[in-house]
Amino acid sequence: MGKEILARLIHKLSPRAHRPMMKVNCAALPVDLLESELFGYEAGAFTGANRPKPGKFELCNKGTILLDEIGEMKPHASGQAVARAAGWTIRPLGGRSNISADFRVLAATNIDVQTCIANKTFREDLYYRLNALP
Repeated sequence: MGKEILARLIHKLSPRAHRPMMKVNCAALPVDLLESELFGYEAGAFTGANRPKPGKFELCNKGTILLDEIGEMKPHASGQAVARAAGWTIRPLGGRSNISADFRVLAATNIDVQTCIANKTFREDLYYRLNALP
């Protein structure tokens, strides 16, 4: 709970305060659902995707997203996150082009990230992409 309070305070005291802030609990979502929640999808991207749905990154354009319990994200999913959010452009599942988005990412975890990097259970490239201000 304290992580979310601090994230909301950072957001509220920033120039992005008038824009959206969203929280995604990475531990609560299965890998396949997490990717569609973060990046959205186009109609026809998978069975049941009848219409496009924007992802959290797109919805947080000019705002803030809190990736809570990011240490629980599986390496495959975090690899997708790195690839899809490279240069802060996003590509929805089934999308043919990138969407530019400007969002601040706040990430929180209760695990020892350095140990997980050494054990190859957390991607080092994702850590360095997110570790602008520890």
